[in-house]
Amino acid sequence: MMQDCSFLVDIYHSAATFCTLADDDAKITDWIQSIGTIFALAIAIGAPLLQNWHNRKEDDRKQEAEIKSFLRAIRAEVMGAWENYNLMVRNGVQLVKPGEYVSSTFQFSERSFSIYDSSGVQVGKILDAELQRLIVNTYGLAKSLIASTQINNEMLRKLEASENSQSSSLIAPRADIRKKLIDYAYTLKAIDAALEMSVNNLIERLDRNLTQSS
Repeated sequence: MMQDCSFLVDIYHSAATFCTLADDDAKITDWIQSIGTIFALAIAIGAPLLQNWHNRKEDDRKQEAEIKSFLRAIRAEVMGAWENYNLMVRNGVQLVKPGEYVSSTFQFSERSFSIYDSSGVQVGKILDAELQRLIVNTYGLAKSLIASTQINNEMLRKLEASENSQSSSLIAPRADIRKKLIDYAYTLKAIDAALEMSVNNLIERLDRNLTQSS
């Protein structure tokens, strides 16, 4: 009888052991499935995030290249315009002495600043605030100088017309025009000096920016 009981006890322990192992296998299977689910979820969430990050980096790289290209174009335009101004106009302004006026007329192309005028929106994308300011200020001064020179040209034409006239009634207006021209020479010289400083500062800042970005 004791042997039978012992046998039954052995069967019970064997069954219990089997059930425990079965439970452990089930738990392991559940863990594997859980880990697989977590990995699948991580990939589902992470892949789009990684792609978005990559797209942003690529967009940033393209924008940086675009801005660098714009800055190089601005540098070339500013230098070209400044060299032409020095060659054809500037002496006529700088050599004017007190009491004299700019006596030559100068013509400027209507599209003297085609790059800036057509792509000026790029200035807003430049991160360097001082460089932004210098670009806008330099072109503003250049356009102001052109407008002021055109005003001077018009006064010279009026003076020439009055000098060619035989009417004595134009003597007083003639003197008035000369006085305005003399006064306006100070304006032209002041803009010229401000433009020279702005151009030099702009070129220096552009070169620094382009060198750092290379």
